Amino acid sequence: MLVAHISDLHFGRIANAEVVSALVADVAAHDPDLVVVSGDLTQRARHRELKGAVALLDSLPSPQVVIPGNHDVFAWWFPVRRLLSPLARYDKYVGREAALSWSGPDAAVLAVNDAIGHTVKGGRFTDRDIDAVRGFGRAHEGARHKLLVVHHQIAPSHLTGRGDVARGSGRLLKAAVEVGFDCILDGHVHVSTVRLLEAQGRSILHCTSGTTTSDRGRFADTGQNGYSLISLDDNAVVRERRFDSSHSSFSPYRESAFEKFTGGWRLAAAGSG
Repeated sequence: MLVAHISDLHFGRIANAEVVSALVADVAAHDPDLVVVSGDLTQRARHRELKGAVALLDSLPSPQVVIPGNHDVFAWWFPVRRLLSPLARYDKYVGREAALSWSGPDAAVLAVNDAIGHTVKGGRFTDRDIDAVRGFGRAHEGARHKLLVVHHQIAPSHLTGRGDVARGSGRLLKAAVEVGFDCILDGHVHVSTVRLLEAQGRSILHCTSGTTTSDRGRFADTGQNGYSLISLDDNAVVRERRFDSSHSSFSPYRESAFEKFTGGWRLAAAGSG
């Protein structure tokens, strides 16, 4: 199974005039089984930004699993809308119900929305979200792989700390591991990372997409745009790809390989692409 994982599109702050068309061409050339978009399709959920994001989604292969991010809620200068119906505009253009889960012969994928209007940039998982994870995991007990898609970080990293971790993430992660999820995809922090999380005695593959099309990269990813291709079978290979503005195309950046064992995943190899 091949998953194309993109995030942090931020229409309204597109980094390069050619990065969107280059992304569409590159993803299509790899013919993924699934495209995952883990949030922040827009910068401020403006009408024109959402229209641009929808045009991109329409140009990418299907099937897709798509969730909003904190930038897809109403901005603070719409305080009532932000608090009472934070994703109303996103729902109008993108919709949340049609693309929150997917299952195929080798995998089952569930997206859980943690974008809310009650914080500056943070997210939150509720009891309902945790129940949904448990229910989905049990309903797909025989799946070879189970992938959980969220926007905010589900665990702190050495780069970003706890400020980018959604509330309730510890409980959500515990529930996910208990029902057999073995891979988590997220975004939000604008840094492409691939790592293993230790939870409930299991080793979980955690892939954070960097900034795919916007100018909001951080740390080593400042000024960079990229996405990842994730191959899953008995092993897992994550191939991070970077936009090369001199050639107006995406090219290999870094590759990490993992192998399955009784305790989850373990690193097989890592290095530059």
